[in-house]
Amino acid sequence: DHLCTRTLDLNREINSRKKAEAKLHLANSVFENTLDAICITNSNSSIVEANPAFFQSTGYEQQEVIGQHIAQIKSDLNDKNLSTSIWEQLEIDDHWSGEIKSRNKHGELEAEWLTLSTVKNEQGIIINYIGIFSNISHLINNQLKLEHLSHHDYLTNLPNRLLLADRLEQSI
Repeated sequence: DHLCTRTLDLNREINSRKKAEAKLHLANSVFENTLDAICITNSNSSIVEANPAFFQSTGYEQQEVIGQHIAQIKSDLNDKNLSTSIWEQLEIDDHWSGEIKSRNKHGELEAEWLTLSTVKNEQGIIINYIGIFSNISHLINNQLKLEHLSHHDYLTNLPNRLLLADRLEQSI
């Protein structure tokens, strides 16, 4: 009877570990294959892990990044007020999302949608920050092209009636 109980406990433990391994494998697969750049830092903002999309986006190699402060990798082109606002928001509700501008290793300017989250341990102490970067430069470029096309002729690139009416209204 004791042997039967012990066998059932072992089977439950094995099934539990298999489920945990499957979840871990799934999480790793998502991390490795997502098109958005993901960067995980410790509580001091030093990079501890990043996914392949992060390296592709920034132009850095893994050995150049791990252990470095995130500010050395993602050059911040935003004003100090935004940075202060981000940290204040993270302290309030552990999340922040918004548009930022940065340069990659090659000096190319990128507009990105950044989502930041804090990870806390059982005592409520921040142990990691997770940043997910989505390059939105192409969206902004498309928006600028659409704005231009709404005020200029497609073939001649000359101002159209809508732009004329806008300028007349501003002049009046």
